Amino acid sequence: MFLTEPGDGIEQIDEYRLSEGRYHLVCLHTRRLTVDVPIPIDVAFGELSTG
Repeated sequence: MFLTEPGDGIEQIDEYRLSEGRYHLVCLHTRRLTVDVPIPIDVAFGELSTG
């Protein structure tokens, strides 16, 4: 998905992690993306824009 038009937005980010040779769903982010690895990230979806 590309944020190319005003009003475009993100509704959900699915977070997967690799474990034992397979990717496993670990979290469904619906309003905010907060992760610690591989780098700390904490951003509300509303802060993401078309640039």
